[in-house]
Amino acid sequence: MASNKNSIMNQKKNSLNQVDMENRIIYEKTEKLDKQSYLFGALFVLANKLQKLGDEFDDRITLKQWGVLRAIAEYEEDGATINMVATYTSSSGQNVKKMALILEKKGYITITTDSKDARYVRMYPTQGAKELFEERKNREMKFFEALYKDMDEGTLDGLYQGMRRWHENILAMEQDGNR
Repeated sequence: MASNKNSIMNQKKNSLNQVDMENRIIYEKTEKLDKQSYLFGALFVLANKLQKLGDEFDDRITLKQWGVLRAIAEYEEDGATINMVATYTSSSGQNVKKMALILEKKGYITITTDSKDARYVRMYPTQGAKELFEERKNREMKFFEALYKDMDEGTLDGLYQGMRRWHENILAMEQDGNR
């Protein structure tokens, strides 16, 4: 009888161990999904918060206008086309054109017809843009110091690697049509 009782106890113990293992697997999967869901949602929340902070940073220019202006400045020598800036900023040509017209009105860029192909326009930063860059330099450094406060090199490396992987995955999804 004692042998039979031990056998039943061992079966229950094994059964409980199996349940514990299954629960642990479910917990780990749930924890991973919770992290993934959090990161996915946090990306949008943080993007909105950063845009708000960026828009409040300088009343002369919005964060999106600043991004377009920086992209135009990357092609300063030959001038940037709308398509070049759209690709650089992952934005539509229509949005870039709209912002370029605003930047031109503000005196930060000039827009001219391409000398070799009249179908294209070229955009160049003005002296006003260069002055804006210089005026903002120290404040931007302080902004980034505050943004990355208390992040050690390991944290930055992890974020950097994670964002690069996310970017590669998104590009692959775009190419595969998995939108």
